[in-house]
Amino acid sequence: MTTTTPLAPGDLDVADTPPVALVVEDDDDVAALLVSHVQRLGWVCHRAATGEDGVALALSVGPQLALVDICLPGMDGREVVRHLRSRAETSGCVVAVTTVLEGDDLVDVGFDVLLPKPFTRRDVERLLAGVPRQPRPPGATDPGAPVPLPRSSTAP
Repeated sequence: MTTTTPLAPGDLDVADTPPVALVVEDDDDVAALLVSHVQRLGWVCHRAATGEDGVALALSVGPQLALVDICLPGMDGREVVRHLRSRAETSGCVVAVTTVLEGDDLVDVGFDVLLPKPFTRRDVERLLAGVPRQPRPPGATDPGAPVPLPRSSTAP
């Protein structure tokens, strides 16, 4: 006979839990590509097609990483980032923005990492390699100056 003992809080090793990412992207092809790359690297990945759905999903799943398209219809990526930063549940989330915009168009967005479009599989790998696989404590974020990824000269 096998018996099971209920797990008490703290019994699970957080290191055994796969990290969680959220992709907020309205373009189905770009979203599918990002989700595929992220999942292939061992992350659980959720996707929202609108800013409003992205904020709601982020509050629900508590991602370590949010990949947010700046040019979303309705609630744009800037507003999504503001919401993520303002909520205790998501303020420790690393925020990467995906965009074709550059320079002055990205001032005061408040993100951690820039993933320029078009991106390669290697760009996504480098981005994920720099993201802590465990959640940052709420409020521990310091967006500071965004760090763009180096452009890859090779295709995926």
